[in-house]
Amino acid sequence: NSRTGTTKQIIGPDGKLVTRTKPLTEFQGKSAAFGDRAMAADAILGQIGENYSPTAINAKMSAEDMPLIGGALGAVGNALLSEGDQQVEQAQRDFINATLRQESGAAIGAGEFINAKKQYFPQPNDGPKVLSQKAANRKLVIEGFKRSAGANAEFTDSAQQPTGADGWTVTPIGQ
Repeated sequence: NSRTGTTKQIIGPDGKLVTRTKPLTEFQGKSAAFGDRAMAADAILGQIGENYSPTAINAKMSAEDMPLIGGALGAVGNALLSEGDQQVEQAQRDFINATLRQESGAAIGAGEFINAKKQYFPQPNDGPKVLSQKAANRKLVIEGFKRSAGANAEFTDSAQQPTGADGWTVTPIGQ
């Protein structure tokens, strides 16, 4: 693997060994790295489930955006968040940064970040259908990263993606 220096055996959904023929391009490597981040963030959200407060996270993020005193207010707000809230906020940031960086490659503006947060993550008073739609949007982003990374890409176990969830199994050789 060009990213980790390890060799892995990859079994495709058909049960056959996937053979690598050439290294990833720069774009494919970045897609795989961003995909790893998006999968890890989505896995954290799945583990925490509904055990966090979108309202508390939004309030903290709004406070830290205030001119001059935002840094201090953000620190106080962070101290008031539960551990689950803090994990979700970090996962949201990682998912959004990976997604927007891949899309544009440019610096991510505050307005663009807020819009993506509303697009992909639960907001106060979202109904069940909207929550399902947002979860499906996150899955689409992850699948897009996989397609962009190409058939030769590997996704790390650190992404905490359930093994075999999409029919693929990745294991280090010799284990």
